[in-house]
Amino acid sequence: MNLEKLEKSKGVVILAKPTENCDYLEIANRAKKFINHNLNLPVTIIQPNEDRVTTNKTGKTPKEWKNFFRWIAYEQSPYEKTVILDADYITLTDTLNKFIDGNYDYKLLRHSLTPSGPMESYMGHRSTRHLWATIVIFQKTKKSKLLFELVQRIEENWKYYSQLFRLDPYSFRNDFAFTIADIILNGYQIGQNNLPHTILTIVDSIKSLKKVNQFINIKTENKNLVIPIQDLHLMDKDFILSDEFLHFQETINE
Repeated sequence: MNLEKLEKSKGVVILAKPTENCDYLEIANRAKKFINHNLNLPVTIIQPNEDRVTTNKTGKTPKEWKNFFRWIAYEQSPYEKTVILDADYITLTDTLNKFIDGNYDYKLLRHSLTPSGPMESYMGHRSTRHLWATIVIFQKTKKSKLLFELVQRIEENWKYYSQLFRLDPYSFRNDFAFTIADIILNGYQIGQNNLPHTILTIVDSIKSLKKVNQFINIKTENKNLVIPIQDLHLMDKDFILSDEFLHFQETINE
């Protein structure tokens, strides 16, 4: 890709690597089809060279995932404007497109909801509000590069930064790393680089997911939800890997 094309390019990056009990690469490929269809953007899936794992206890059975090395997205993204998405973020609309263009260094997500209300968004004992690394949008600028370099430094020195912010030294989270990096870049204050968007996160195990006219019917182990079609952050990895999810994908993309 030459420089002129790079300057005009935009696309999505997903970092995903299979573990022994979950095929995150397949989850990323399923998410990619929604992105191609609804955002009309190219997608690059990056598999970090990482063996450390973290346990995710949501869904039907605990899953391990490899959530380190997200900072490599700055150098490895082939796009000038990049949207980093979690592999389990399902784009059912074109909403994210309106946030990509414009004059900014990076945008970080502050608000996430569950069907029961706002998700807990504080880290540590100091009640510092944290951001969500589910979506990160950036352009290749000097400040963005500093952000990702700081995320790398925080990850590699997590014991120090966890003590500084009074966090669990044995539980690294990209949410916390990007929050801390943003705070440092903004003179140890909460930055104003917020993405004006709220995501809906379904934390419960999913029994079915269906399109009904302009609505989505979600049956979980605890609730039956009917919501307007919107992007969804699905924590139940088993369901995303199921045949029923593939059927949902076929019907909603018709």
